[in-house]
Amino acid sequence: MKRTIIIVLGGALLIFLVVRMFFVLVGRQDDVQREFVSMLNYDLSARVDSVGIFNKNAPVGFLYVVITRGTMESKEKKLARKLKHGRDLRFLVPSDSGRYSIFSRQIHDYKIGDSLVINSSQDKFQLFRGGERINELVISDNLSGNGD
Repeated sequence: MKRTIIIVLGGALLIFLVVRMFFVLVGRQDDVQREFVSMLNYDLSARVDSVGIFNKNAPVGFLYVVITRGTMESKEKKLARKLKHGRDLRFLVPSDSGRYSIFSRQIHDYKIGDSLVINSSQDKFQLFRGGERINELVISDNLSGNGD
């Protein structure tokens, strides 16, 4: 009887430690993403030029945008290298002919011609359509790459 109790308690402790390790790693990744975004210093507007969808049933894809207000100095690679984890995190990735791509987990929310107001100090970007705010999103939730 004692042996069974010890085995059950040991198994429960092992499960607890594995779950705790998972949540610690997820929390660390969130901290790395927020730290990366806080260093970007973006305060600009952009217009959605095109929308790239991986699969029409999948909610993920890339927005291709053109900067309409503010200046864009892409220093994301350099900033990501400064982080202990998260060496390949990116938000605005330079693309062809002056466009930038943004990874989105909610790609079906966007249409060509939409406007984005990006403010990294607040970790937010807003989506406007026809002058009306449609949505407000968190930049650190829309990063491409990972923190490993």
